[in-house]
Amino acid sequence: MIGKLRIKISCINLSMLEIFLINLEHRTDRLKHFENENKNYNLDVSIVNAIDKKDIDRKDYKIKCYRSLTKGQIACYLSHYKVYEKASTELTLVLEDDVKFNPNFKMNLRKVLENAPRDFDVIFLGGTWSWWKRYSNTVGGIENYDNFFYKVNGDMYGAECYLITESAREKLIDNKFPIRYPPGDIPLCRNNLNVYCLKDPIAKQARLGSDTQK
Repeated sequence: MIGKLRIKISCINLSMLEIFLINLEHRTDRLKHFENENKNYNLDVSIVNAIDKKDIDRKDYKIKCYRSLTKGQIACYLSHYKVYEKASTELTLVLEDDVKFNPNFKMNLRKVLENAPRDFDVIFLGGTWSWWKRYSNTVGGIENYDNFFYKVNGDMYGAECYLITESAREKLIDNKFPIRYPPGDIPLCRNNLNVYCLKDPIAKQARLGSDTQK
């Protein structure tokens, strides 16, 4: 089964890849940022309207997180799950609207698909693993895998741009509540998923300010 999955993933071309962009409807500035980023690549992107923190009432959700979550963080968490529930293909590329593509993004994305580990559930295409590894004591470790990838054995930030398989989405949906972890990044690392990140990231987070702090 794993071998067959690898063959399927490695044969996926970009026109077959389902791509979602998470954007708050009133953040037209962020949408414009993404449109500028996408000019050179013409990615076929479906926009998912993010959950607005003003519509969040903590009493509506079961929360058992190890730390307090802001309304913005809960909204971010739910917005990623909105993507998982909409997605319908074997592999999905999830983008946040502050993503910034490194040069030759499409060519490098093809290389990622061609060389993806057979057992992967999630691949962070951006991320801040180096910062997290240096400064956080909660990391379980970043393990060398091959010339392209590290295996992530602990927490990581990098949900601005990542690949996720259908089976991983289903597992996350099954464990959506209670909310146990902060949004986006860390739940991907803490649900018994096989998580990898790139040694040379092909995207990063632009400095556009955060909507999750309150």
